[in-house]
Order: sequence, then C-alpha cells, then structure tokens
Amino acid sequence: MKARILLVALAFAACSDPVREDRENAVPDDGKRDGPEHHVGYQCTACHTDGQFRGPPVFSFAGTVFKYRDDPRPLEQRGLAGAKVIIYDRAHQRYETITNSVGNFYVSRDEYDPPYPVTVYIEGPNG
Repeated sequence: MKARILLVALAFAACSDPVREDRENAVPDDGKRDGPEHHVGYQCTACHTDGQFRGPPVFSFAGTVFKYRDDPRPLEQRGLAGAKVIIYDRAHQRYETITNSVGNFYVSRDEYDPPYPVTVYIEGPNG
C-alpha cells in the first residue's frame, strides 16, 4: 500500500514544474486578453513553451523591441513598431519578422524551428 501511495505522489509531483510556474507568475496581468499585444517587455516563452498549461502557440523566438533603453514611459508605450527582426541560424537560413504596434514579435515553432546557435539582428523601421 505504501508503495502505491508513493507512486501516486511521485506522479503528481512530476506534473508541476516550479521553475516554469515561477517564471509564468512573474508576468503581471496587464488586463489585456491574450493576443499579440499583451505582456509588452516580458518573457514570452514563460508561457509559450512546450508543456505549458496555457497551450499554443509554442514560440521559437519572441520578445519586444525597444527604441530606447532608459525610456521612462510605461512598457506598453515603449515598443518600436515596424522594426525588422532578422534571425540567421546555424544552417545559414535567414528568417525575418516585423514587430507589431507595441514592439512585440513572435515566431511560432511551426513557422520556423531553427538549429541553434542563432544570430539575431534588429533593423529600425526606417532601415
């Protein structure tokens, strides 16, 4: 009987990942519904990664591009819209995406799942 209880306890313990839970809990609720313009400036892959209970999409790359490092405005006003994010992978394949109106960008694993390491370049909206 003790062995069964231990086995059940271990099975439940394996279902939670405290590191992932801490990362996800560190992302504040910004009051916006899920979508491409939420959580500006926070770690997108805290939620959009394999095994997360929030579900898809799973991102290969995601983030926010800012124009100025020390901008005092609220996060959702600091992003650089229209910037080009260029990714080169180990196989020398190039992938590009453009930041949205709040400076966020994301690449789903279904779109592009590169071999690492990668190099990332950012081009401003005016080149």
